[in-house]
Amino acid sequence: MSDYVCYYKILGLKFNSSSEEVKKAYRNLVKIWHPDRFPNNSVEQKQAAEKFKKIIEAYEVLKDYQPQTQEKKSTAASTIATKPDRSQTHYQEGIDYAEKKLYQEAIEEFSLAIRLDPNYIEAYQYRGFIFSKLGYENRAEADLKKASELKLKKQYKEEFIAEQPTKTETYSPTSSFSQSPWQCTRTLIAHTHSVNAIAISKDGKLFASASRDRTIKLWQLSTEQALFTLKGHSDSIPCIAISSDSNYLVSGSNDKTLKIWNLKTKNVRTLGGWFSGHTDEVLAVAISPDGQYIVSGSADKTLKIWELSTGKELNTLTGYSAQISSVAISPNGKK
Repeated sequence: MSDYVCYYKILGLKFNSSSEEVKKAYRNLVKIWHPDRFPNNSVEQKQAAEKFKKIIEAYEVLKDYQPQTQEKKSTAASTIATKPDRSQTHYQEGIDYAEKKLYQEAIEEFSLAIRLDPNYIEAYQYRGFIFSKLGYENRAEADLKKASELKLKKQYKEEFIAEQPTKTETYSPTSSFSQSPWQCTRTLIAHTHSVNAIAISKDGKLFASASRDRTIKLWQLSTEQALFTLKGHSDSIPCIAISSDSNYLVSGSNDKTLKIWNLKTKNVRTLGGWFSGHTDEVLAVAISPDGQYIVSGSADKTLKIWELSTGKELNTLTGYSAQISSVAISPNGKK
């Protein structure tokens, strides 16, 4: 009994207050003591986190508490039996808050769902999406990474069970390799034609897709949301590359040109044309690690080296007997 009195005290309530009073007090306190309210003071943020944890613990205990002694057994059994349902309830409440754009309240509900069920994949995903929407990219990436890990773990478990031989089956040495451990988490549909190439930024925040529809789309990797579309080529785009500082994207096209896109300003520079550059389709492109040079390979059987900052053509390498469909630069940029 004294424990329950203590929990009521944490919420600033009298013993045996109603469930509505408990919920109301909890709502008010989490708004006051949420750690995100103290971003510039680590001491206050730590104190708030400890207080916040106690508030959540008190609320979880008192939310379903029935003080009548004759119902203690049934209440405890009910609490245990309905724990999964409670996590789903918090998850659904989180969705409701998110749809109303009450994002802090939504985060609190998803956090409660995760606390009750640490393997709640959907709660991690939705909370990560909201973190990203609010600009908390590190938290968003952590939640989305956790969701992916849980998905993979779940798949491994399901595959392991499915692969166990029955009593009438005999063991096959190759049976454990019959299914791939990779799982498609989501399909992104944005281009109107086939996708020819993709590239991921070195910091892992962006990825780009190039298509036969003559466009390039930039995506945020953590949320899988499309950021913007780059248009300018007059033919299919078979190759793209992103600079190591994530500031530039270079694309090669069947229109025989390369384009340098400044991802910060959205400005574009075209390399090649009627009287310069490649004389056939550009099939491969790479950017040096230091971000100074571009190497392009073409169906015209040549390699060309360009200066990224100016777009100036520096050198042409010949001697190939067929089209060049792949290029790569060594990590030190010398080969």
